[in-house]
Amino acid sequence: MRIAILDDIHGNELALNAVLRDIEARGGVNAYWILGDLVALGPQPVRVLEILSGLPNTRFIRGNTDASCLATGNPRASRKPKVIPR
Repeated sequence: MRIAILDDIHGNELALNAVLRDIEARGGVNAYWILGDLVALGPQPVRVLEILSGLPNTRFIRGNTDASCLATGNPRASRKPKVIPR
């Protein structure tokens, strides 16, 4: 059984597509294991999720950035600026 292990995609559709083309050029795989950090910080997070969800026989593990993306609200956006006293 041939398994492709992908991680730290971080919303980079261009890099993901390059890796998937390389996998196909090498004869394909029977399954994909996606080991987290799928979307945070990258330019195309939604498109990356669409591509990954269309892959056959896929297993996902949530990474630390995935956990913060799934949290209620955006933890970074909800931080209040610190006021430094004079």
